[in-house]
Amino acid sequence: MIFIGTLFLTYQLVTLGAKGAEIANILALPIGIFTGFGGLMVGLFGLFRHHVPPADLSAPPVMRRRRPRLWASIVTVALAIGLATTYWFGIHKPDITLGAVAVENGGEMRGGTQASIAIPMSPTTRDYLALTVDIRNTSPTGACVDPARMDFLPILDGQAKRPLAIENVASGQEVRLRLGDTTREAVISLVLHQPDPACVVSLTVSEAVLYN
Repeated sequence: MIFIGTLFLTYQLVTLGAKGAEIANILALPIGIFTGFGGLMVGLFGLFRHHVPPADLSAPPVMRRRRPRLWASIVTVALAIGLATTYWFGIHKPDITLGAVAVENGGEMRGGTQASIAIPMSPTTRDYLALTVDIRNTSPTGACVDPARMDFLPILDGQAKRPLAIENVASGQEVRLRLGDTTREAVISLVLHQPDPACVVSLTVSEAVLYN
């Protein structure tokens, strides 16, 4: 059952994209620290158990046996939480979900037209951008969304980074773009590919997350 539960949790984290990686890091750090300190405490108690001062004989035998384990558990949990919190907020830094990110010139797009997405925050705060763009059909009829594809090109500090481009992206598909070399501004150039020249669509950003 534990193995099946682990596989299910792993699958769910993979489907979450960048957020899944963030959650996995959150879970892995305290578990790793807790396991390491737990093993350390068990080893130390085993090594020095013959040097422990005599227990309080007035306490019941069961309480005398449980007190060292109880204190070891409390110390281990406290250290795990403290170190995990320090690492997460002081070193790693949590993800930043950007709100109200607009697609410039994304309202009336045909095949071959270009739009852009300006990152409304200093990109130096994180190294990567997880971006999801939705294609919406502005006409009440026609199959214009499924065959459409998008190319994403990061323009960092005014320079197009073509090796970092991601092509052939479908509507609602998350892309992860590297921003690590940026010092001033980041703009994502977007080109729409649409096989039907009669189709007119609009583009909207459904999610944008800065992360390390």
